[in-house]
Amino acid sequence: MELVLLNSAEVDLQNGFDRYEGYRDGLGEIFLEFVEIGLNQIKSFPKSAPVYTKSYRRLLIGRFPYGVFYSIYPTRIIVNGVMDLTQNPQLIFQRLV
Repeated sequence: MELVLLNSAEVDLQNGFDRYEGYRDGLGEIFLEFVEIGLNQIKSFPKSAPVYTKSYRRLLIGRFPYGVFYSIYPTRIIVNGVMDLTQNPQLIFQRLV
């Protein structure tokens, strides 16, 4: 099954990388490695993450307060966002609606 990251998810990844690199050199790379592990899990086991709302599922990223929000379709998986879970939950919900 094809895994597609929307532009919004790509921007989220860049922002997360920049945030963690600002804390410590190399931490942004570690963040991206953990996200990659999560994306591989989603690709291999699309239904492994619980439903967050409507047709969106949320996979938690280990070691970082981020979640991958995605939807499953017959031929592909669409990643809508890789969002910081410490932000206001309403902001996350608004992005998904």
